[in-house]
Amino acid sequence: ASAYVAENHDSLINNSIVVGRHVDYTVQEGNFTFILALLGSMESSKDLLAPTLQRVVRTYGRIFNQTPRSRYLMTVFYADEADAEAFSNSAAFTERDPLTKNNLIRWGNTLAHELFHSWNGHAIRAEDYAASQWFAEGFTEYFANLALVQQGLISEDLFIRKMENNLGLYLYFKSAPAFDGITLKQAGSKKGLYRLGVYDGGWAVAFCLDVLIRDETQGRKSLADFMRLMYARFGLTAKQYRYEDLITAAGEILGHDI
Repeated sequence: ASAYVAENHDSLINNSIVVGRHVDYTVQEGNFTFILALLGSMESSKDLLAPTLQRVVRTYGRIFNQTPRSRYLMTVFYADEADAEAFSNSAAFTERDPLTKNNLIRWGNTLAHELFHSWNGHAIRAEDYAASQWFAEGFTEYFANLALVQQGLISEDLFIRKMENNLGLYLYFKSAPAFDGITLKQAGSKKGLYRLGVYDGGWAVAFCLDVLIRDETQGRKSLADFMRLMYARFGLTAKQYRYEDLITAAGEILGHDI
């Protein structure tokens, strides 16, 4: 008989657990082991899913090169609705429509987004959950988009179109009367209602900070260096960050008070 041991109640309940027949694929990047488990008819998409996630894992492994020995499981299967949920060391992803190269921008981005949460959102955690959602979700979405274009999984033209969409929705959030006076930090208190502030607003901050870092360091550093510092300072220590810690870390990367 097969058996497994859960570290604690949280890892038993808030987790993705696969029992039964499935097809899996393992990627090793440094100390980080990524396992992709495909259930049911999703097995037929292995040749498309596995190389895509392998390249994303490689990208994230270079950003978070201090990741200790750890394992991350992502389960993917077809269901009536498309959805995704990330936990501390696993994620579950459901899709309704067949996965193809033509719609990789959608499913590939979702998979890359949920995987990045292993570092940003779970390892790197804030004292104030609601007030930090613009960072946890928006920066995660930015790096998911960036990973796809840097690995040649989507074209630069498509990345620019996504950029236009994110920035446009953020500007709408800033100007629409329905969101009048709502800051990005406040948007996290009603994540669904103020989604444009959480995801698109956070994305806009990530993009602008990335450009600022690249410009002021003549390309020697990027937003990846900022995330690496945040991970070393908070992800590896289990210390929760405050808003002021984000400002401090960004200033250290730039070399002046931001």
